[in-house]
Order: sequence, then C-alpha cells, then structure tokens
Amino acid sequence: MKLSDRLARHGFEPVASPDPQRNNPKLKVYTNGGGLYVGFQKIGNVFRVDVLPTYMGILPGEKALDNQIVPKEQLGEFVESLMPQLAGQEPL
Repeated sequence: MKLSDRLARHGFEPVASPDPQRNNPKLKVYTNGGGLYVGFQKIGNVFRVDVLPTYMGILPGEKALDNQIVPKEQLGEFVESLMPQLAGQEPL
C-alpha cells in the first residue's frame, strides 16, 4: 500500500509546497489538520521521519519525533504503529 494511502486512512493529507520552485520530490509532508505534521524524506533505501506538532499554527523548537530512520521495507509497519499514537493527540 502506498504511503499516502496509509496516511489518508488515519486522516492525514499531503501538504503542498509553498514554493513550487523548491519542491523536493524526496520530501513529503502530511498534516491531520489538527496541528500535527509528519515529514518523510527518502534517503537511498531508508526514510527519515519527523513529527512536528504546532501550537496555534506556530512550530515549536522541538519535535515530537526527530530524525527517526526507517528502512524502506519497514516503513508501512512503522506508519501503522505510529498513527495510533498520534490519533487525537493535542498539539504541544
């Protein structure tokens, strides 16, 4: 199953790049509309995953999940284990 489909099942949708000139096809960001952003950056055969909570639309200095490296073949399982932890979580 595609990453975007897995995230959509949990209420996350892709965030469009604010600057199309700087669009990085290896970096995908998704939001649940409730203050959480999840970023996935493909680096070779692994993905870097970051979870960024917002408070009133402002990103705080620290991340809920920072620089987690996940092998490509384990990404689906990782997302499925991460999403229940984020469901209904209040912005920090």
